[in-house]
Amino acid sequence: MRFGKTRMLLLSIPFLFLAQACGNSTESPASPSVSSPSTTNAPAASPVSETPNAAQSAPVESPEPVMTFDAETLKNTTGKTLVRNISTAKDGANNTSYAIVSKAGTVAIVDPYSLWSDSKILNADIVVVTHKHTDHYDEKFVMASTNAKISISQEDSFTIKDMNVTSIKASHTPTFFDAAPSDYIYVFEVDGLRIAHFGDLGQDELTPEQLEKIGKIDIMLTRFSNISDNSATTASTIKALELVKPILVIPTHYEPEIVKEVISTAKLIDKGEAAELAIDRVDLDAIKETEYYMLK
Repeated sequence: MRFGKTRMLLLSIPFLFLAQACGNSTESPASPSVSSPSTTNAPAASPVSETPNAAQSAPVESPEPVMTFDAETLKNTTGKTLVRNISTAKDGANNTSYAIVSKAGTVAIVDPYSLWSDSKILNADIVVVTHKHTDHYDEKFVMASTNAKISISQEDSFTIKDMNVTSIKASHTPTFFDAAPSDYIYVFEVDGLRIAHFGDLGQDELTPEQLEKIGKIDIMLTRFSNISDNSATTASTIKALELVKPILVIPTHYEPEIVKEVISTAKLIDKGEAAELAIDRVDLDAIKETEYYMLK
């Protein structure tokens, strides 16, 4: 009996090994192990990660920034016509960019300089450029101003909403050449006012034809500078003031010593500094002598 049992046991061992070998060969070592829920709440085995395809492995590109327009900064709640310095630099070394905003909120921006933003720019109805020097012409800003009527150093006449705009050929240099203007004067008629931006007028004297086209001006924006590189002289600024006879004058380029000299010689009333000027016809008609405002 012992021998018979021992023999049967020995015979069964090979079959046991064979069964185990056959059982293991049916399970791939690369297959994930899935655990059934148990009362012990043991965590399930993590699946084996698969190799990503080309679409999955491609880097995700960031979306292009969406350009938005800032309509709040130049909102006019004064009930009057608004003239505002919108330059980022306030030292007068470069051109000062100005916005003219009607009572109804129509916005004109003159000679934009360093106003470009990658994500948000001032909203304007009109953008004009008196000449293409870099401190008067922010090309990126102008090209992005898709909501605006654009006029770049050219003879023009147009009306946008409640604002009429006319430009007159002029010169950045002492001598005016009608066939080759190097500067343009832009006149804005709005809310019963006439506002003229003279760019970098360098003429020794405005011609009778220019003065006829310019007409009566209430507010004059012009340079107070005699930097020789810009063909500017203090005398030509004073002469232009004498000929145009504005009620108010505001500087574009300016140097403190030239400002003092022009104020003294042209007998301007210095009204000091302000960020913006809100004015209407009644205000202007009450002014008896030409006033000077420095907008910063």
